[in-house]
Amino acid sequence: MDQAQTFEPRAVPSTLRLSRRIWDQLAAAERAIGRVQGLAASLADAGAAEHALFREAIASCRRDGSRVRVLDLFRFQLDGAETVPIDRRGAARLAHNMTRCLAGSASASLEYSTDTLRNTHRTLYDGLHCEQPPGSLRTETIWIGPPGSTLAMATYVPPRPSHLPSLLRDLETFWRSDYAMPPLVRLALLHCQLECLHPFLSGSGYAVRTILGVGMIRELGLQHPIPLTPSLKPTTEHFREQRRVWLGEDWESWIDYWSQAVVTAAVREHATLLERRLLWDRQRSSIEAEFKATRSVAFKVLQLLFRTPYVSVDAVAQAAERTYANANQLVKRMQALGIVRELTGKQRGRRYGHDDLLKLIDI
Repeated sequence: MDQAQTFEPRAVPSTLRLSRRIWDQLAAAERAIGRVQGLAASLADAGAAEHALFREAIASCRRDGSRVRVLDLFRFQLDGAETVPIDRRGAARLAHNMTRCLAGSASASLEYSTDTLRNTHRTLYDGLHCEQPPGSLRTETIWIGPPGSTLAMATYVPPRPSHLPSLLRDLETFWRSDYAMPPLVRLALLHCQLECLHPFLSGSGYAVRTILGVGMIRELGLQHPIPLTPSLKPTTEHFREQRRVWLGEDWESWIDYWSQAVVTAAVREHATLLERRLLWDRQRSSIEAEFKATRSVAFKVLQLLFRTPYVSVDAVAQAAERTYANANQLVKRMQALGIVRELTGKQRGRRYGHDDLLKLIDI
């Protein structure tokens, strides 16, 4: 590659000839997704879907080097950014903004388009520093390579900034066209092409993964989201899979890799849902044995913890419809059972975490 040679991709193909093996792999992905939806519907676990979005957001941040944890996200949402360690504060806000986008995926305004992509980037960087105004397509040449690499050493140089508008229009045309193509294939092609274009100076990966998450929910009609990012290969290997497309237009290999990641993600989510159910049953049994007179009230608190495993006594009092003093006693009894743990070490303004569930939600 010459010193400043950029890669200028062709438009996404409108038709593909896929092997029988790939069709079988796509069918396996659809079955795995269906199993998750069926199990989620049967469990009626009020917090499970939202927590799947949290895992996707946390995984997206960690993929770009952050050490943010799901507890940081709960702290951010309940008590604000100042309660999150300073080195993870920005990532917690970014994860919060990403969950906002994903949670609003049913909105018609989130149908994929260039405007949607730019608005998504704008929402992701709400309250955060960005090298260019959030939502602005990059106006500079960038390159991808090892830390400290120069343009001459780059592994990949995305398209020239002046070509981005037309390339994004081509991709939007592809998405809006009525091609005879399964939703999973459409999503796989969208994912690869958007990452190829690298449309923003910074934050392209976050924006693409958010768009993909929204697309999966909308296009596949998911009632329960399936976090895909934790099942993608590490960045270097993921990039290697994309190079096969960029350099040889080997779309079949990419679809193979991508659909296998979907299968892995769905299997993991199915296992997570089963573990949530086992945890619920075990802790419900503990409450039945220990809370004789106040069993129904304690169940309300357990339901709260499964929705929000980081709570204040005030939140417990509201959920249980009890006074603060009574709620405080309920929390202490649950602490003795090992269901919750005090996380602040303070005498006032204490916060309690459902440790087992927090570990299960985290990636």
